[in-house]
Amino acid sequence: EKVYVFTYLGSQISENGSSYGEISSRIAKARSAFNSLGKFWRRKDVRLQTKTRIFNATVRPVLLYGCESWVTRNEDRSKIDVFERHCLRYIANTRRNDITNEELLLKCGISQSASSIATFYRWRYAGHVLRMPDHRLPFKTLTCNEPKHWKRSRAAPKTSVKRQLQKEAAQF
Repeated sequence: EKVYVFTYLGSQISENGSSYGEISSRIAKARSAFNSLGKFWRRKDVRLQTKTRIFNATVRPVLLYGCESWVTRNEDRSKIDVFERHCLRYIANTRRNDITNEELLLKCGISQSASSIATFYRWRYAGHVLRMPDHRLPFKTLTCNEPKHWKRSRAAPKTSVKRQLQKEAAQF
């Protein structure tokens, strides 16, 4: 039996290696974690700083689980940040037109968006892999060079983690 998508250790693995399904799944799980604390978010006797700390301890880890291996597109990063801002606006009890996104993050005391944290985690993992011995498989996969005659198959993802790291490094 051929399986196109399956879940392994809480992460969704797709046939073509795309991260789109995994990111959508993570957002759904984080939304569930956020909604399970609905009564807490509506409490008026709890300070915004406390609510933000609870958000960072409960919802963000669910959202960013396994993000080290994600190959993100601009649409994916936007989707992650939109979900995070939606949650923060609900926590801060503000509407979308009341304050800007930057003011919202400042009001909640959040210095980095979820997508930038995911990028940081990806670079931290890459540094961990590059310090591994040469014979380890993660090191080999991250540092191998593709043969010049090699072509990506139609079902393969357009970008790998290695290519994404190279593209991000070129932006610095």
